[in-house]
Amino acid sequence: MPNGTMIMFIGPKVIGNFTTNMLISIDKSFSGYTLKNLSNKMIEPFLNNANFSLLLHTGSTINGMHAYEVVYTMGLLEQKWVIIEKNTLILLIGYSTLTSSYDTYLPAYDKSVNSLVIK
Repeated sequence: MPNGTMIMFIGPKVIGNFTTNMLISIDKSFSGYTLKNLSNKMIEPFLNNANFSLLLHTGSTINGMHAYEVVYTMGLLEQKWVIIEKNTLILLIGYSTLTSSYDTYLPAYDKSVNSLVIK
């Protein structure tokens, strides 16, 4: 895949026309950032938004790869991002849905992320 590639998976409609989505972005231009710095840059634009609430911001490991997890709400929306680093490759894997549907579809997202293998 070329640098800067994004793939979006459209999930079920939860209310009206709002759908649950999963996004995968692959980018080498983030090399040189630590995962924590990159996750901080991700949430920085929202910090002054009164509707923003940071629920999780922590380092982790996915199949032996360094990762960072970020979960936040903004109004009726809840998002989870996992940032994974493998060599010079950075993957951002996001999950977005309404807060009322978040727990319903989270297991499918987590299963997808945890099954990821990069060779």
